[in-house]
Amino acid sequence: MADAIVPSGDPKRPIWVLARVDALVQVVKESYVELTEMLWEIKTEEYFKHVKGKDGNFFDRFEDYVEDRLGWKDRKAEYFIAIYQKLIVEGGASKKALTSIEWSKASQLTSLPESERKPGKINKWIEKAQDMKFLDLKAEVASTRSTDSTAKEPKVKAEFLLVPVQASNVQLAMDTAMKTSGSDKKGHNLDLICTEFLAARAEEAGVKMHRILASVERIFDVQVVAVKIKGDDTEIVYGQKFAKKYGIE
Repeated sequence: MADAIVPSGDPKRPIWVLARVDALVQVVKESYVELTEMLWEIKTEEYFKHVKGKDGNFFDRFEDYVEDRLGWKDRKAEYFIAIYQKLIVEGGASKKALTSIEWSKASQLTSLPESERKPGKINKWIEKAQDMKFLDLKAEVASTRSTDSTAKEPKVKAEFLLVPVQASNVQLAMDTAMKTSGSDKKGHNLDLICTEFLAARAEEAGVKMHRILASVERIFDVQVVAVKIKGDDTEIVYGQKFAKKYGIE
């Protein structure tokens, strides 16, 4: 193998190297799909309990196995497991189809609403993802989730009369919010603009921080994580509901 990577002056060498890289890239794509299945099986069947760590003891937790044996944070392993669980097991996605996109794109597809991950639909998303840039795919998935989560909510109509200069400023703010949120929904982006405004003036406006966190979580489809310090101990506080529960203003 060492001889194979030493430049030989052979004019055919560049052709071989380029072809070899193409082949290896394909191997990587195919391997990640298989890896999602193997990790899913290791966790669900608890195979990790039959493996010894560096300290000589058997693992009790999947997270410890991942960090000790794979050198990964358990969150990365969960991304891979979610690909297999949500796209293949639940969505019926074709393993062969998944090899046509990178694992990072496949991971984005796991965030789609359940209605979009049903058999038949998910393969269309995979096909669409092939020709999309990662950030464009991420934005479209976020927009789809936002539309799905708000489709059944009651709507309140709001109208404003603006002079031309004001309209120009509002449109510029809306365009900027659209780039930030990845959504083309006007109401969605107005919510983002107002949330940022209130966050900077929460105290004088009398706005509870958990309300601002709720808006951020809704707009970006994320779960805000905070740490509440209790003496020498720390406690993870997840999301706006817990912020409200623990009295975080």
